[in-house]
Amino acid sequence: MKSTKYTSIFTLNWYNNVMVTLKIKNFGPIKNGFTDNDGFMNICKFSVFIGEQGAGKSTVAKLYSSFSWLEKALFRGDYGKDDFSEKDFIDLCKNQQLPASYFTQDSELAYYGDFVNFTYIKNHFTITLQQKANYKRPKIMYIASERNVISVLAGADKIKNLPQTIKWLQQEIKKSKNEYFTNNDIVPLGKYSLKYDEPTDSLIVSEPNSNVALPVAFASSGLQSMIPLMLVTEYLSQDVAQSILKKLCSLSSDEQSEILSGIKNENVVKNLNLLFVSGVNKNFTDNDILDYSDSYSKYINEYLINIVEEPEQNLFPESQKWLVDSLVIHANKRKNNSLLITTHSPYVLETLNNCIYAGTLRRQGFHSEMIKQQKYHIDYCDVSAYVIKEGSIYDIKDSEIEQINPAEIDTCSKTINEEYSRLEDLEFSDHE
Repeated sequence: MKSTKYTSIFTLNWYNNVMVTLKIKNFGPIKNGFTDNDGFMNICKFSVFIGEQGAGKSTVAKLYSSFSWLEKALFRGDYGKDDFSEKDFIDLCKNQQLPASYFTQDSELAYYGDFVNFTYIKNHFTITLQQKANYKRPKIMYIASERNVISVLAGADKIKNLPQTIKWLQQEIKKSKNEYFTNNDIVPLGKYSLKYDEPTDSLIVSEPNSNVALPVAFASSGLQSMIPLMLVTEYLSQDVAQSILKKLCSLSSDEQSEILSGIKNENVVKNLNLLFVSGVNKNFTDNDILDYSDSYSKYINEYLINIVEEPEQNLFPESQKWLVDSLVIHANKRKNNSLLITTHSPYVLETLNNCIYAGTLRRQGFHSEMIKQQKYHIDYCDVSAYVIKEGSIYDIKDSEIEQINPAEIDTCSKTINEEYSRLEDLEFSDHE
């Protein structure tokens, strides 16, 4: 871990991009919850959760996903705040494989977002609308650790009792085949690339300068893990970045009619209607409709919330680094894009730390882009990082050096080194 601390050459207006705050206590493996700030964790543009298997990393990620989806559903108007009961919320969490047994009389859950505040206390679920003007509708993607099943099994979406998270991921992969590959030949995968063979409806992975091309089902386990993750991330990050008018054209006719009925400017309605009917209106641009966002914002996704379980799964360290760098690039493509990762890997944390370090140096006036391009840079204040131990959650950001503390995840290396030293001492003592 870096130990150098520089003094800023100049001052920038640098602020913490806290998107939501989340509280979890007495819920499944999470007992005491976060140890500071009255139990509320910041979920920022970049958020990381580490801990042993079974500690509760996925529990946090799945709850955040469930709350975020419900906030979006309320914003869209799918429900009124009085339409969603305690049972409805528990059923929603079941879709994320959070069992009903996690909910007890002592459970305390809270989510404070831009549009809605949720609380679940003493088996009572409360929804409070904030009506904040800065809420924008996100695309929420949960990429589960079980994603390999999609790569290995044809027709995985037809398997009974498949986790809902995998069904959702399969749906996005199907969309990506139909839409992403229409405009793109390949998905880059480090030294590999991914193509789509439409006649056989197969994803084919190949290595540059090689004649070997394999269906994903026959590729390595690391590629089988990486491909669903990167294909969906590539597709969705491009999808949310489309122009507003293009997004509006992709809506159903009923949704388009509702948008038109909410706009009082006759000229705008005329131009939009022409666009919807013909698909072309060269005299009408995104700028011409920005003032009417109240009429269309609930219908279009404006940024991506990417929630990824164990990106390092089955990957060699160099591939882990490439993958994390790629996820950072996609998170940086739009202002409100965000990335939440659960991980066991010190390589994932160190890669993120290099991105943070480069961002810190650039902010301080150093030309860090000469070493790591700006698209990889992360502002330290846009990061939240936590370790989960024995039911408690601890902040592992080190503000002194502006890094995530990787020692929290790599304690095993210290144990291994100490064991080696004792063995070495034994060897040399026997020779004396």
